[in-house]
Amino acid sequence: MSSTGSSSTGTFVPDGPSWNLNDPTKIFGRDKELQLLSELMERQQESSRSPTKQNNTTEAEAATTERPRHTTAVLHGNAGSGKSTLVRSLQRNDSAVSNDWILCTGKFEQHRSHEPFSALIEAVNELVGVWIHHNSMAQVCQMSNLRGLLEEDCEFLQALFPRMYQAIVSHSVCLSTLGANHHRQSISLAHRHRSSFTLKQDLTTVDRLHSSFKRLLNFLSDTPAAANHPVVLFLDDVHWADAASFKVIETLASCDQMNPSLFLIISYRDEEVTEPDHPLNQHMEAIQNAIAKHETRGDEVTVMPKLVDIPVTDLTVESVNSLLSSLVQKEEDETLPLAQVAHKKTHGNPFFVAQFFLMLRQQQFLRYSYGSYGWEWGNVEQLASMAHVTDNVADLISHTIQTQLPPNARVALQVASCLGKHIPCNVLCRWFANYYSEETDGTICSMTMRQIHIEGLKKILDSAVQLGILIQADMVYMWAHDKLQSVTYDLIPPEKRPQFHIEMGRLLWAMSKEEEEAEEWMIFMAAEQMNRYSAYQDKEGSEPLGAEVAELCLEAAQLSLSKSALYPAYDMLMASMKHLQIKEYWKDHYDLSLRLYSTVAELSIQLGKKEDAMSACKQVLENATSHLDKFRVQMVELKSISSGQDRNYKAAYDRSVEILKDYGIKTPTRFISGQMTMECRKLRRLFPGYKLDGVLEMSPMQDGAIERNIMKLLLQLAMYGLQSQTVNRNNVWYAATRVITLTAEKGVCEESAMGIGMLAGAVRMEGHYKEANEYAEVALKLIERFPQNVGSVHASVIGMIAGGVYSSTKPVNESLELWLESHHVALRTGVTEKAGGSIQAYAFTYLAVGLPLSPLKADLVEYEKEARQFGLPPTLMAMFSIFRQFIVNLQQRGLDDPTIMTGEIMDQEKLLQRFSGNGLRMTKRDLNTFRLVLANIYGDLDTMETLVGDLEQFIDGDHFVVRSGLRLLAIGLSAFRLNRVNGKRKLRQLAKRIKKKIQGQLKLGNVNMLPFFQMFEAEESPSKERYDNAIRSCARLGLIHFEAYMCEQAAVWFLEEQNDPDWAEFYMEQAFALYGDWGATGKSQQLKEKYPRLLRSASLRERANAALKGRTRYSSSHTDILAEFDWDRLSTSTISKSTGSSASSLVGKDVELAPTESSSDSGSNDDSLRGSGTMMGSRIMAMFGSPLS
Repeated sequence: MSSTGSSSTGTFVPDGPSWNLNDPTKIFGRDKELQLLSELMERQQESSRSPTKQNNTTEAEAATTERPRHTTAVLHGNAGSGKSTLVRSLQRNDSAVSNDWILCTGKFEQHRSHEPFSALIEAVNELVGVWIHHNSMAQVCQMSNLRGLLEEDCEFLQALFPRMYQAIVSHSVCLSTLGANHHRQSISLAHRHRSSFTLKQDLTTVDRLHSSFKRLLNFLSDTPAAANHPVVLFLDDVHWADAASFKVIETLASCDQMNPSLFLIISYRDEEVTEPDHPLNQHMEAIQNAIAKHETRGDEVTVMPKLVDIPVTDLTVESVNSLLSSLVQKEEDETLPLAQVAHKKTHGNPFFVAQFFLMLRQQQFLRYSYGSYGWEWGNVEQLASMAHVTDNVADLISHTIQTQLPPNARVALQVASCLGKHIPCNVLCRWFANYYSEETDGTICSMTMRQIHIEGLKKILDSAVQLGILIQADMVYMWAHDKLQSVTYDLIPPEKRPQFHIEMGRLLWAMSKEEEEAEEWMIFMAAEQMNRYSAYQDKEGSEPLGAEVAELCLEAAQLSLSKSALYPAYDMLMASMKHLQIKEYWKDHYDLSLRLYSTVAELSIQLGKKEDAMSACKQVLENATSHLDKFRVQMVELKSISSGQDRNYKAAYDRSVEILKDYGIKTPTRFISGQMTMECRKLRRLFPGYKLDGVLEMSPMQDGAIERNIMKLLLQLAMYGLQSQTVNRNNVWYAATRVITLTAEKGVCEESAMGIGMLAGAVRMEGHYKEANEYAEVALKLIERFPQNVGSVHASVIGMIAGGVYSSTKPVNESLELWLESHHVALRTGVTEKAGGSIQAYAFTYLAVGLPLSPLKADLVEYEKEARQFGLPPTLMAMFSIFRQFIVNLQQRGLDDPTIMTGEIMDQEKLLQRFSGNGLRMTKRDLNTFRLVLANIYGDLDTMETLVGDLEQFIDGDHFVVRSGLRLLAIGLSAFRLNRVNGKRKLRQLAKRIKKKIQGQLKLGNVNMLPFFQMFEAEESPSKERYDNAIRSCARLGLIHFEAYMCEQAAVWFLEEQNDPDWAEFYMEQAFALYGDWGATGKSQQLKEKYPRLLRSASLRERANAALKGRTRYSSSHTDILAEFDWDRLSTSTISKSTGSSASSLVGKDVELAPTESSSDSGSNDDSLRGSGTMMGSRIMAMFGSPLS
């Protein structure tokens, strides 16, 4: 009732002036709550118009400016307390925000909890309608921008918002670029009934849903129209939200990148959330924790999320009296006695107050007199003691329905109460025609109701509208309040309720099959009705409902999966299995059983429910009759073995071998020398033109389901072989060549590109870099032929080329863009584990090439939040903490031990305690790699010695070149340095072994190994010439951190071993400045404290470097530093001529570091280079120039 803050009633006109109790312009007893909401909205609207930091804003000014807030208001109170009316009243004429804000609402319903995103879809559809209206009148049309959003999230929008999509299409948005993929997604629901379903194909928005929701809402609230009309998104009764909606709400409320023009309001009922483990409590706690992290990390967020709690309590006697005085147009002193009785009977609940006053009017206790032209009422004292005016207002409502409604209206409402908030008249008419009989209600002529048509039904429902039980808007009938629906449902005799539910379920299921474009709610509601019937039958120990209902629940689960609602889908799958527990169900319903248990296995492993997954796998493996039918669960088996904390890749490899044997594929265990080269030559003859790129001219594979399964198994086998330390790596090229051979026989597919990419990696590992590049280019071109559908291998192919080929055959910085592309494509195709792996490879590469630390640190925060939403494996999640703590240890000043990865981000001991088995081994390996890098940078010899021993076992076997290269460099530098200090022969042998390994890669053409090789040369036998060569090659590649490190080592060598403070000062100043440019302020401070005499005039500064200045994250345009370097000079013959004592020939005389007048050896005491710091500074440009030029 709007007058009291409740939305319960409509307009009642029996006699006298009408009461429009649904008028939001009149509200009583809510001044405090309304003022708080208005202030929050005004403040957020003002902050959205005043960004915190413009380009011309200084840091000091930005620090004093309040950060924009993305506010979420949480309304809560008892049912009927008027939460939704409080929100709607913001649009009343005297509200300060009435003309500025767009209100879009969605309401979750108790019996639609298995229908995912119901309220969110309702609200967003409303928002899109408003957006289209405003955009059509805007000076700058935003339709082209919306087109871009559609292209980005086409499947997401089509699956969740089909009405919105159709509305946009009808407004002439050009969607031709969406291609055939969109049209496949536009197939009718009727076709979806007939089509075979696999989880991989229909999970259209599995893991990128949250970011898509953010993009959509940010777009709709960030247009010229929205700038003047910000958006209020109101989600009512979230305690009934499905699990998928809870996660979206959690994301929207805690995200620090939501548009401040969007104001989120959610509401829930206190009496429904009494248990501590209620999902709403858990998600509210998660929101609070996320916001707390933002508060403590305030410098890293652009928009600060905020949660505001607003309790909505019952009305006081004074507020009830104000309402009554307004209704009857009497002074409050005169109406107070009646208001006191009403408050006593209703406890001030606004909904019950409204029902109480309506009852008084219906009973003629409160009536309008045309004689006095005013309202009159009876004896108030008698009213308080009247038996039928019960203290239980639910009984009062029930009495009103039974006595004031005609019998046919009462029966129609009882049937409608089994459904949702909206009353589908066509469904009710069909139900009466098919199922109604006199036994339902003997007072009604069955023929009258059995022949009812929609217009006649509407006349019947109008009587309920007159009593305020229903409301009618835009020719749609809906319950005025869900309490009225609940009371009406309770009027159905308990013994008849099961029959109502099963009949309604069968009807909706039948109607959904009849419609060409059936509404999805019918599927969900039909399944809900059947499950409610089953709940009644369980109490009596009845038999399962059988295959028909199991098929229905499976269909509902598939629709949930298409909307990325995993947990509602899981519940429906469990219900489907329950209904199918009949005799001989595999024999009599083979296809249904196969689809159901295969889907359960796939979804369970995705949700981390391994026991459920393996149980479903066992069912299929024991009962499936063909290899094709077993394939889906076999892939689940492999994922179960190879995932989790203890990733047993060897066991997964062995299982792959067993499965391939079932297909007649035997995996060789012995290989002869040169066999791969011969196989590659044979492959070329299979394609047009006797060239591998002839595969690009081949037609797509047709009807090759078994062949594609074999290809997928071969590729899995190869991947597990790469990860396992005990498997012959020749199996990689073997698997790849078998995949390519099948391609030549049957045609191309996505797996063909994957196989060629894997062969490129295998060829690269054998040292054939030119061929590897050729194969890599073919793989990238081939994968572009296929659409980026959900679950496709595009991201894997791109990542394989970036990490397995180009990181060796090209300058390593060129793989940065490929890793970002792999991450982006993986998100679009729902392969979230690959997305997490790609961004971690990007972080490894970023750190390896020495780009500024702070931008990566900020990016990692966002990537970690994204990864956390997707539920990535703990081993992957741990790496985000390791990356960030590594950066913190480089930047933070005054750390007691900067080589210990314990601080504001993580605790290394607690982190390792979370893992066991192979997961612990790999996490400890990566953690210790970064610790050893820190030990080198900070000069901690004890930590070096400890970690070198721990990491020696990982010198071989890591096929991610960038990660293994960083580890080899750290171990080699540590070993050479420790050998010079303590002379341990074992360390020298280890260092020379690593140097030889690096030199071998350099001979093969790995251009990225040149700086590493020359750094080893300088550390093994120090000289000025060798340090200069190492510094120069690092500078040429833009490796600012390695350049800084070598300058520092040169300075220490001149100071401690050559007794040459002038050269020491020169190199130390360079090291100090370079560490500062890298962003390692903690290390720069250590240098200044350790060598104060050498750094008397040094200070942290920004270098005038166009390649790095002003950047926020990586772009290829920022690192154009390799253009001048002649990579062709790094031929095998050149490398092989280099001696063990000098690497100067690799650089050439034209890039000699030492100045002309100082070409003497490292021990030179040339007086011309001595003197003041100013004189020494004048030599910097002559010797180094710009380090990146």
